[in-house]
Amino acid sequence: MTPSGPIDPGRRAPIIDALRGWALFGVALVNFSIFFSYGIPWPGIHDLRSTILHSIVQLVFLTKAWTMLSFLFGYGFSALMQKMKAAQKHPYLFFSWRMAILLLIALFNSAIYYGDILRDYVILGLVILCISKLGEKAYLWSAVICFLLLPILIPWSQHLGVRNPMAEPDVALYSSQSAADILKYGWLSGLHTILSFPKYFDWNLVMLVCGLFGAYAHRMRVFESATANRNLFKKAFLVALAAVVALGIFHQLDVSLSWGVDRVFAMERWFQMAQAAVFGSAMCWLYISGRFPIAFRSLEVIGKMTLTNYLLQNILALMIFSGLGLGLLHRTSYAFTVETAAAVFFLQVFFSHWWLSYFRYGPVEWLWRCLAYRRWLPNSTHESWNYVTKT
Repeated sequence: MTPSGPIDPGRRAPIIDALRGWALFGVALVNFSIFFSYGIPWPGIHDLRSTILHSIVQLVFLTKAWTMLSFLFGYGFSALMQKMKAAQKHPYLFFSWRMAILLLIALFNSAIYYGDILRDYVILGLVILCISKLGEKAYLWSAVICFLLLPILIPWSQHLGVRNPMAEPDVALYSSQSAADILKYGWLSGLHTILSFPKYFDWNLVMLVCGLFGAYAHRMRVFESATANRNLFKKAFLVALAAVVALGIFHQLDVSLSWGVDRVFAMERWFQMAQAAVFGSAMCWLYISGRFPIAFRSLEVIGKMTLTNYLLQNILALMIFSGLGLGLLHRTSYAFTVETAAAVFFLQVFFSHWWLSYFRYGPVEWLWRCLAYRRWLPNSTHESWNYVTKT
């Protein structure tokens, strides 16, 4: 008998959900500050509380959250692909359809938040799908090659001088009390972001590297036997920390001595990915050690509903900052936005725990799976989990 449905929730790796929860917390903090500054250069931070919170977000979460989520997306994509191949299905057709559904969800979310990451996941998923035809090691070699080329390709893309043909939309649309104007602002801002060639190319190249490394980590069963790999996480932490220190020192020397290396060989993304590896491996190390069990259980429960909670965060931010809701755009402080994001995340932990006491998947996760498999899937915890069909 072969399974023809999604992975049983009971067989999920808890450490993966905890990492997703941690990354989603960082996404909330960073995205809420972006909502806060729509349409203006990065706002000045004048009060002490905002200065402290800004430093924490910059150090711990900025560029670390979305890179970690990209890594975990590649991991999950590979896990489901392996399952589908074992079931002798048509994985390429199935995953193309699955990415098409994700694109529809991304179009909805893009109207709410122009920096939507889901549309980038569609690109990432299709690339991983194509590379998977070359075998398991293709994940590793493709990731390594792209990683080594990052410092060269990023300056090259910037030196091409490609200009965005589209002007940024007027932020007055976002401040409007008309839902049509607000959605229009989201879509136009999203299109403007996509046409920002150097920056958008940069983001997607980094996401590709992280996603491929994530897919390879799944094939190596790094997290399925996390306890046995305790030393691996420890070594990864030390190596990544050494890379952060070395790259940081080199950057300071480059700036202070005016070498100009960054203009032709930009290592900034290496530095940021090394930082993400430091925090990711440290989280795994702490998780295996059994420390902070309540915190990790909270992260696990929210990580099981990552897609639902991500969309919900954006909807709540829209209701707080846009003219359709409280209209607090440019009317509050940086500290307020970060504290609000933390409060929203805290409430989502309770919401996720309550929801999962009755259902196996979050509402959006369940809908995505039903559409992907083109049939009704049981979601209530009172329904038997039986999706085995034909031999």
